[in-house]
Amino acid sequence: MALRLRRNARPKLGKASYVVVALLRELPALKRHRLAGTLDGRVLEAESVMMVACLGRYFGAGMMIGPDASPLADHFQMVWSHGAEPLQLLGLLPGIHRGKHLDHPSVRSCSAQHLRVEAAPPAPVEAEGEPLGWTPLSVQILPRALSFVPP
Repeated sequence: MALRLRRNARPKLGKASYVVVALLRELPALKRHRLAGTLDGRVLEAESVMMVACLGRYFGAGMMIGPDASPLADHFQMVWSHGAEPLQLLGLLPGIHRGKHLDHPSVRSCSAQHLRVEAAPPAPVEAEGEPLGWTPLSVQILPRALSFVPP
């Protein structure tokens, strides 16, 4: 989805173009998926439009999707919708830029080192806006496998 947003965004509109493209093209096309799996061995079951494994706090036009995420942490900040229809997520847009969407009753969040998830129907998987394939997906953090130098 992020790749399509970048391709269709209009540079002259800046960040606003992401919102316009999302509203007109992406949001109505999103589908809820039945998610089943585990987060560090804990059972995951959700009806979700989107699940994000965050290492960084921001994506797409400054949306603070994972306010507690850090590339220096030994875990992902997992963020997903639960029970909301795609159009209901419109109300979250203003809060996402400030990281306030986590207060919404249809948003769940936790930390996890290992994620295993299946989706029905199968859901697309992206990393940094690049398509990787489809669920099922298994991802694990390998603490201290890479070195980072903070700014």
